[in-house]
Amino acid sequence: MEQLCIDCCSNSGFDMQLCESTSNGRTKFRGKFQEAEAINKNKRKYPFDVLSENVSRLNESIHARRLVGELDHPADSIIHFTNCSHLITKLWWDGNILMGEGQILSTPHGRVLRALIDDGVQVGVSSRGVGSGVTNEDGILVIGESYKLITFDVVADPSTLEAYQK
Repeated sequence: MEQLCIDCCSNSGFDMQLCESTSNGRTKFRGKFQEAEAINKNKRKYPFDVLSENVSRLNESIHARRLVGELDHPADSIIHFTNCSHLITKLWWDGNILMGEGQILSTPHGRVLRALIDDGVQVGVSSRGVGSGVTNEDGILVIGESYKLITFDVVADPSTLEAYQK
């Protein structure tokens, strides 16, 4: 049975950069979105091959400007346009670190996100996906090949270490 995998937990760190404007006047952010082969704060491990296959699949949506994320994780796996705050514009690998770039939208939730950032609130990026895995002898859930990455949401407490914005 597939289950919603929401990676969100508390702790801090940062490795994200905010670019205040682009040629079209939009605010963009970039930084660490996910990490393969590492145990996150939710005691989950995402194998590189599983994440890499998902990133390749999402690239079509990214290039077509269809991969949006929400402000906070919803309770389900559906992307709700009414809650969208940002558009994912780029994903790339730096070793086992999945880096990403997002553009803040002019939606109501995008304006909230922009206000939080402008007020100096540290926000994180967290993956949202569905699938299953196997718990190993150390109690770590190793995510399996059935995993389907849906998007990356902006959250207060990402489970991936250092997935915060300055």
